[in-house]
Amino acid sequence: MNLKTYIDKLKLKSAELGFVFSEKEIKYGSQLLFEKDSEKIPINIYYSVKKGITTVVGGSKNNVLRPEILTLLEKPADKADEQHTWNVWAGTDESGKGDYFGPLVVCGFIANKKIEPILKKLGVQDSKKITDKDIKRIAEKLLFTFPKSFEVLILNPVKYNDLYEKFRSQGKKLNEMLAWMHARIILNLKQKH
Repeated sequence: MNLKTYIDKLKLKSAELGFVFSEKEIKYGSQLLFEKDSEKIPINIYYSVKKGITTVVGGSKNNVLRPEILTLLEKPADKADEQHTWNVWAGTDESGKGDYFGPLVVCGFIANKKIEPILKKLGVQDSKKITDKDIKRIAEKLLFTFPKSFEVLILNPVKYNDLYEKFRSQGKKLNEMLAWMHARIILNLKQKH
């Protein structure tokens, strides 16, 4: 859902509930000021490619409109939550990119339609929606249940510096090295499956 469509839906729903509102443009989005029964509450609505639509409810935590506004805010479905038609898919992520000590680690996982119900049952979902404790628990179950679906690339600081120098000597930057690492993981997963 794009920002304009989301705001239009929000305006329509709020008008049905008796809210009066004004809108102004802000950096990366819009601010809607909702009014009802001489109370006011602002909502900033942002859009980014990475996060999609996010909302920030302003005003006092004790504002009497706050509970009504929170129920009014329909959270748009994450792209990851949408139904897909893929038969096989893979995901990768890295850790340690900004760390001074320790390795840079890129990890990937490959899945197919057959194991999708098992992944859902284990609780696999967007990591921003679950606790670190749950992430660790799910990761352990995934490693035990699907050991051949993982691929990990670990660069200790010495190897990281060597590889980074090679990329820099070719006029490439850190993000290009990371892209290469992610691509390497995906290719290795593809070869396994």
